Formats: sequence, C-alpha cells, structure tokens
Amino acid sequence: MVYDDIMYRYTKAIILSALSLLIIGSVSTVVLTLNNHDEVAITPQTVIAPQPPTIPELLKLVNEERSRVGVAPLIEDTRLDQSAQRKADEMVKDNNDSHIDLNGVHGYTYINDVGIYCKSDGENLYWGNSLQYPSTSIGAVTWWISSKPHHAAMIDSKSTLTGFGINGHRIVEHFCAT
Repeated sequence: MVYDDIMYRYTKAIILSALSLLIIGSVSTVVLTLNNHDEVAITPQTVIAPQPPTIPELLKLVNEERSRVGVAPLIEDTRLDQSAQRKADEMVKDNNDSHIDLNGVHGYTYINDVGIYCKSDGENLYWGNSLQYPSTSIGAVTWWISSKPHHAAMIDSKSTLTGFGINGHRIVEHFCAT
C-alpha cells in the first residue's frame, strides 16, 4: 500500500515534469515508463500562433473573395493605404470604432486628402479581437464577408483600387472607383 502510494506520487511528479518540459518546448517527445512497465509517449501538437494582419495578406484574401464571386481584383494604391492608415490611427487615438470620427467626419472622406479622385468610394472597418474573428487578416476578411454591407463593399465591381490601414486590432480598408 505504501509502495503504491509512493509510485503514484512518483509517476504523477514525472508526468507533471514531462508536461512542463513540453510546454516550455525543451523537448519534443517524452516517454514515460509507468510502474507496470507500460510506456506512454507524450508528443506536443504544433500550435501556430495567429499572425498579425498584413496588407499583402488582406489584399490577397479580399481578391480571392472577389474572384470567387466573379469580380475583377482590386489594385492596391499607396494613397489609399495612407487614407486608411489615417482612419485606423484615428480610431485608436480616439478609441472610436465608428465610421464617423469624433469631429463628424466619415472615414472614407480621408481619401480626398491623399490626392486621388474617386467617382465613388467606401470603407470597411474591423475592430474585432474575439475568438471567432481574431485580429488577423483572415479574421478581418471573414468578418467583412459575414456582414452584408461590408461584403457588398468588398465585392462592388465599380471599385478598382483599395488600400489598408492597420493599428493594433483595428483594420481599415478604403475602396475607390476611378
């Protein structure tokens, strides 16, 4: 009885130590031999941490959705990147996740300040940081696709140019029909 109790504690300590080593990544596989001589191998699963959003990935995902619905791809325009970045920065500075800033200015009008003329323009915002829609490129685009007005803006065939702004978990996309 005392022997079994000691072996139980010993086995428990070994298992906890092995799990600790796996968690900190010092080893890739741990093999435990239990008191009945059965061996148990513990191998960690590879977990890929979510990557922060990037403009190239956002553009790729948006254009994949446009292609899926039969619409021509958008072309990234650095001027629209500037206007979208201004909006993303404004959202963070004011802690305001609205299309309209605290001065009553709609974010897509920032496009007018970067030297581009658009026949029509638009804006998609993302400020999520949830498990369902993580603050990643795929999280933002998936959320936009799930929202009818955001999806409509994304696949609007009149839009030919786009730009993105990223600040923390806020992502802005500006659209322009030239």
